Amino acid sequence: MISWGGVFGQKGVTLQRFLEENPGQQALLDQLAVRVHSLPAPINSLQTATLQIGVIFSGSDSDIENKAWLIAFKRRMQILRIDYRLDVYYLPNGHDVRDVVRAFDAVGVSRFDYLVIDSVTEYLRPELERVLKRDYPKVIMLNVSTPFRVWRFHPPLVYIGVDYSQSMGRLASYLDRRLSNDATIDVVTVEDAYLYDSRCSTFVNALETVGRSVRDYYIVADSSEEGYRAAMSSLDHSSLHIDDEDTGREQFIFACTPNISLGVWEALKAAQVPYSYTNSWSGQAPYPGESSRPNLLVTVLGMHDNMAIATAEVVKAHMESRLSPMVYAESSQLITQEMDEQTLNIIYEQAFIYSRPLWPQ
Repeated sequence: MISWGGVFGQKGVTLQRFLEENPGQQALLDQLAVRVHSLPAPINSLQTATLQIGVIFSGSDSDIENKAWLIAFKRRMQILRIDYRLDVYYLPNGHDVRDVVRAFDAVGVSRFDYLVIDSVTEYLRPELERVLKRDYPKVIMLNVSTPFRVWRFHPPLVYIGVDYSQSMGRLASYLDRRLSNDATIDVVTVEDAYLYDSRCSTFVNALETVGRSVRDYYIVADSSEEGYRAAMSSLDHSSLHIDDEDTGREQFIFACTPNISLGVWEALKAAQVPYSYTNSWSGQAPYPGESSRPNLLVTVLGMHDNMAIATAEVVKAHMESRLSPMVYAESSQLITQEMDEQTLNIIYEQAFIYSRPLWPQ
């Protein structure tokens, strides 16, 4: 019996718990991980027709993560010698039901073999579930690292994401070592249930594990403008409770999403408050380390090329009638102010196997 993880509007479970409850999945995940991290082997089955693959991305064709995924996926498919055609659709940030309907209308007309989707929103979900119930095309979900219960009878071919439980554990441990004992930590998060569960609440739980707690929570819309305002409120709160002996107290503002992170960083830069810090996410400039970015303490860097590689390897396995895991989760790295150039180059080589020229370094 398969146990299922995340669910809309309800608290999810970690990848580790999912694997413990479904032990047969661990071996399949390990096998896929070996293929992802090894030299690629071309497909060994006869291909009688060109594969039709559709991709629905959030954002635009100028977003660095979207461009990097496409570069890595195309390169891996080329090395695997798979004949395919790729059509890409973009849902703008803040998309509505009309944007989603247009994209899925195009999907229906094109009759894809595989459909790759990089997010699940309230507008995407109804259209996506109709595709899942038809069982054609086969759906590959990106940026999801535990299965959804509501799809247990008609699941995607695979979920591919980042193990945020592991990532947030590493981040909490780093902050515990890096920040002073009396440092304050605030959290700027979003209403979106999945993002909150996978990143924010996971981070808070990891903080509690190392004996730290959160002072204030700010729940905002997922935008840089809202992140900016929340960070200013956090700084104002700190200034109201400061005295001469507290002028050196450190403050860290955790930004739950890349959009919020940009706003928080801009606020800290504008306010020029000493000893105030935040985090960023992969795909964003700036990275920590330069003297002009003293407020950026750490970047959580996902292995994004590997997620594109995993997608290509799952397609190949399906074509060869081999089993794949229900979920594949990549690890992440932390980029910190203390790292030297040699260490950063090693991390970049691991993270950006095919797409390195795109990324800010």
